[in-house]
Formats: sequence, structure tokens, C-alpha cells
Amino acid sequence: MIRRNLSIILFAALTFFMSSAQAQNCTAKFNFDTASYIVTFKNVSSSVSGFYKSYWNFGDGNYSLTDNPIHAYTNPGEYYVFLKVEDAVNSCKDIFMDTVRIVAQSPGCKANYRVEVKGDSIICTSLSTGTDSSTTYTWFFENHEFSNDENPIWKYPKTGTRYVKLLIESQSCTDSLESDIYIKPKYTCDATFETSTSGDTTTFVIKTYNPNAVYFWDFGDNSTTIALRPDHKYEYNGNYKATLTMEDTISGCKQTWSSYVAITTLPAFKLNYSYNISKQTVSFEAAAKFNQQKEFVYNWKFGDGTTGRGNLVDHTYSVYGNYDIELTVVDTPISALPVIKKFTILVAKDTATYSLGGQIKLENGTPIDEAFVLLIENDSNTNNIPHVVDTFVVTASDSGLYVFEKKKPGRYTIKVVISNTSIYYKKYFPVYIGNHKNWINAQYYLLTQHILQSVELNKKTTATAGSNAIEVFLTIDKSIKEKYSQQNQSATLYDVSENPLQTGLTDSQGKITFDHLPSTGLYLIRFDVVGKEPQGVIVSFIKLAPPTAAVYFKIDGFKVYPYENLSTSIIQTPAPASDISLFPVPANEQLTIHTSMSLIEQNQGDNYKMQVMVIDAMGRQMKRQETIIKEFHTMDISNLSQGMYWCVITGKDGFIKSLPLIKK
Repeated sequence: MIRRNLSIILFAALTFFMSSAQAQNCTAKFNFDTASYIVTFKNVSSSVSGFYKSYWNFGDGNYSLTDNPIHAYTNPGEYYVFLKVEDAVNSCKDIFMDTVRIVAQSPGCKANYRVEVKGDSIICTSLSTGTDSSTTYTWFFENHEFSNDENPIWKYPKTGTRYVKLLIESQSCTDSLESDIYIKPKYTCDATFETSTSGDTTTFVIKTYNPNAVYFWDFGDNSTTIALRPDHKYEYNGNYKATLTMEDTISGCKQTWSSYVAITTLPAFKLNYSYNISKQTVSFEAAAKFNQQKEFVYNWKFGDGTTGRGNLVDHTYSVYGNYDIELTVVDTPISALPVIKKFTILVAKDTATYSLGGQIKLENGTPIDEAFVLLIENDSNTNNIPHVVDTFVVTASDSGLYVFEKKKPGRYTIKVVISNTSIYYKKYFPVYIGNHKNWINAQYYLLTQHILQSVELNKKTTATAGSNAIEVFLTIDKSIKEKYSQQNQSATLYDVSENPLQTGLTDSQGKITFDHLPSTGLYLIRFDVVGKEPQGVIVSFIKLAPPTAAVYFKIDGFKVYPYENLSTSIIQTPAPASDISLFPVPANEQLTIHTSMSLIEQNQGDNYKMQVMVIDAMGRQMKRQETIIKEFHTMDISNLSQGMYWCVITGKDGFIKSLPLIKK
């Protein structure tokens, strides 16, 4: 025994010597209280950052990773207890040792009991030891109510986590035991719902809400959600079978209910068109979209007695003047009335041309070294969508100067994107004259004279550092492949607050890589393609996620949108198998962690404790709570802001599971 203790002391001294140089930013220390064989440790360690991990060695072959453990020794004796703290932020660690003496106790009474929950009542059975005829029993329940029966049956007026305590008293000793129990709420298993439609939006409302239930909506148009009160926009007319499946995670009941939603006020299909006039030749483009894969027939009347067919057509007029254009689109096989669009164009003889130029500067006035300057035409008097008509490549020898010469009168917008070979790449972002998220509303220049316009790049990136990366791939729908290129399309990476972090241009294969990202975090990626509505995709990293995530985008006739794995925009690695779940999700004021009975029974003899940590999207710990393992554990999250979090659960053997959590 002496040799064993001496070796422990030597180990502690050596370890302390090795870590003393790192201990200046953190200090390990603890106090403790002893009651019979039970020792309660209080961690009073400190570190500069305030975030440190604790590692305990109780001297009897047992260990703990909790901050303030309670340890039960089985035999009397003298034990050397070590506490090591590590602060990863400051790269420091420290060790503290103290001696715990356990004195043999004479036999006495020990309070113990078993509680069986039936409905809203509990059956209490005393399992106390060391009692005699003089022993009295006092059971304490909610609101200081009590019973003196040895084995009472008690009914709680409220459901949820409730308190129970047993106090035994005799002539020779006194002991007590207290714990929390969970009274399951009684909720109906009802999946019926009501709908109301206004314009293109249908609202779905659950008739009877069950906070213990998980709700899954199928809107009948290949769209789903787990929202409690969703608003859904149907894109096309039709009679849709909407289905709600609800499952009570406590009682296990499950129900599915369906109702038809009739959408009748929308166009037969979506149709978009544009044109570009170059002298006497006009390039027309049209794109129709339906909720199913269909072939469309595009028929044009050019207003001069001639016609054309196809979604991309060029027509040359022999005479200048105004022309009434009529576009008729039908789907085949024809299942709806044709959609007809009429508009007027002017093919004018205008020999005057003008130039638009200036200088591209950084926010401190330094000229940019390498960039792309795009000249974008936008005629707000017609249905024209913005489109690039010219590009100027700025090199280091240009001192940031650009010029577009011999341009016909019209409305133009400028877009500046830094080249990926620039030393400022990823530090400044594309700059637009106007709102770059909606090209139709972009501010423009009316080019009726020569214009000199300098553009200042003033959107500096937020620095990121880490080993994670996101690979983004862009493809183009075959119907517009002739007009759009996969190369040099710009995308931006935003943080959870939609602050821009990085920007990039696609290569010849349509790929962009956002790298040097932290190991945890939530990001939004959005492409910006001239004339297309942008739709973003959310990517999340957790500590066990793969270091590289891949997301896919596609350009069609209307927008740039994410495709493939649409229902799993959050990227993560499946955690080790366990039997722990959260409800309800999304959560509001209170979160309940459910642990299966199999996991409880497996560890009930080990005084098993769990650490529950709530981590925000940037990896910061927002809430932490320790609990003895039990079937239901409740955590107050009312002080958390609305958003997305990760609930990380650890136990005596380390990591158990990480679950996504949405705070309403």
C-alpha cells in the first residue's frame, strides 16, 4: 500500500513539473465534503478564457470527466485524488492533488425507495435498510405536501418533471434520499388539420397540438416539412393530396390524415421571355416550366408577317420600326390552354455610340490589380431580364482602369468581380451598382452620353481559419446551355447572420472551393448569376463532420437553385449508435432529453451521469447541464435566441451523441 501511494505521489510531482510552464494561464484546485463513503467534490479551478476541461482520478481506479463529481468509495482508507484541467484556448494545463480519508462507518439506516409511475400517480415503495419499529417515514412531494405512510400512493396535479423525497428517522439514525420523476402528459393522438389559401400561399393548421409529437407534412407536390404551422406555395394548379403524419414520442401513438388542396388561380405553367436587339437582328429567348417533365412548343409571330419556332430564335428585320411580338406556348400533350404573351419592340436606326469607363479601387483608394468588369444591359421598359453584353478584364498594368467603348444607348448596370489570381481574392466581394440580389431592381446608368464612373470595393471579408472546406458544383440546364457558361459564375459564402465570408468564381468544370473554415459552424451559400433568381443552400459542420462537404447547384430558365439531396442540406456524419432523442423539435421554452430504458438499465449500477451541452452554429457553448441518467431530463432553453443549435451529450466514456436543435 505504501509503495503504491509513493508511486502515485512521484507521478503527480513529475506531471506537475512538466506542466508548470503551461499552468500560468490556468490553475487546478478543488474542495470536498465527506459524508460516510460519499464524497462531493467542488471544482474551484480557473483559467484565463473561462473554458477548460476537467479530468479526475479518485485514487481507487475510478475516473470522471465532469466538473463537480460525486463519488462513492466502497472501502475505508486513504485515497490520493488528482484533478487535471486543460484549457485548449490558451494551450495550458495544471494538476492539483489532495488526500481523501474514508473512515469505516458503524451500521446505520439508509434511505432508499422505488417509484413506479402510473398515469398521473406514483406508487412509492420504501427499500430503506437499517430501520426498526421506531422508524418514521416522511415523504415530501410537490409544494411541500407530504405523507407519513411507509408506501404511499400519490397523485400529482401537474405533469412534467416533479420532486420526491423520503426522510427516515429512528432513535439511532436519520437519513434521506431525493430525486426527480417524470409524469407523462396526456395528449390526444390527432393528426387532423385545416387549410386556408390566399393567393399562391396555403396555410396548414393542426387542430389539436401535441407538444410531445413529431409532425411530418407531405404537401402532395414532392415537398415536405416538419414545421408545426407551415405556409406552402404551390407552383401550379392542381388538386393536391396533403398528408400529415404525427407520432407521439412518449406514448408511441401514431396517426396519419390527408386532405385535398385545390389550387385553381395560378397560370397553367410559368413562362419567362427576353430579347436582345443588335442593329436589325433580334435574339428572342423563352423558357416554360411545369411541375412535371413536359415538352413545350414555342411559336413566335415577329410582327412583320414572318414566324419562328423554338425557345431560342434569331430574327433579322429588313426595315426599322415598331413590331408587335406574339409568343404562344403550349405543352405536349396539350393538357391546358396555351399561354400567350404579347409585347412591342423597337428596331431603331441609331448610329450614335458612347463609352462607359472608370477605375476600380479598394476601400483605401488602392487600384485593384486583377478583376472582371461586366457590363449588363437592363431595359426596365420591357420584360428584358439583365444580361451581360461585354466584359473587361483588368490586369495589374491597367491601374484598375476599365472602359467599354462604342455602346448603343440604353440602360446598363456594372458588376465587378475580383479575379481568383488577385492578391485580394476572398478579401473583397463583387460590387454592383444597385441591389445584386434582384437584378430587375438594380440601379442603372442611362447611357446617352460618355460616362466616367469609378467603383470602390468596400465589402471586406470576415477572416476564417480552420481545416474544413466546402466544394460547390454548378451545372446548367440543357435548354439554356447555349447562353450561360459554367465558368466564371460567382458564388458567396455567408455566416449564420448572412455576413459575407468568402466569394469565388467557378472554374471550367463549374467548381468553387471555400476553404479554411472552422470545425464547427453554419453557412449559407448563394450563387449570383445575372438575370436569375438566387436560392441558397445551408451547410453545417459539427466536430464529427467530414472535413469536406459537397453541394450542388443548377441554373435553369428561372433561377439558380440547389439540387440533389434537397432534404438533407445539413451535412453531418452519423454519430455513434445510442438511444437518446430530443423533443419537441423545434423547441420553444423547454427541451426534453429522452433516454431509452435499455441504456438506463445498462448503466444504472454505475451512478452514470450525462453532460448535456447546447452549442450554437459557430461552436460556442451556450448552455451546460449535468444529470444522473434517467428516462426524461428537462432543460430550460427560454434564454436562447431563435436559431439552430447542436445538443451534444457526453457520458463517463466520452461522446455519446450530437443532435440538431431548432429554437423557435
